Amino acid sequence: MSIISEALKKVENSSENYPQLLVPPEPSKKRFNWLVVFLLAALAIGIGFKSLTARHAPKQQISAIPIPETKQAALVPAPLSLPHLQLSGIALMEEKNFAIINGDIFKEGDQVEGAQLVKITKDEVTLDRKGREIQLSLK
Repeated sequence: MSIISEALKKVENSSENYPQLLVPPEPSKKRFNWLVVFLLAALAIGIGFKSLTARHAPKQQISAIPIPETKQAALVPAPLSLPHLQLSGIALMEEKNFAIINGDIFKEGDQVEGAQLVKITKDEVTLDRKGREIQLSLK
């Protein structure tokens, strides 16, 4: 215990050599707050100005104009037909199917005059040109 009491005495003696810290005094509560007064005055002026302009502004009547109903047809792309393409034969194999168009042999995925051959069945072939289907049938 004596070690602790000696340390406390040293601290008390050494603190006398240091100057005291100055703490600024708290502002008095009696001080008038001008900021609050300014904000309240601005609010009162704004409300007064709005009420003055509302009384003298002409009232406009807004009428709705009926918009006539229009019926739109559903846009369904019609299948294209390319009369110059003639399907003359179809060969169905186990691995691949082939079609004879204008005398040339094509398989699924090939390009036929700007259209892709999408599907080959036993009676017809389906081509796709710019998102539109073209059906060629055996005649």
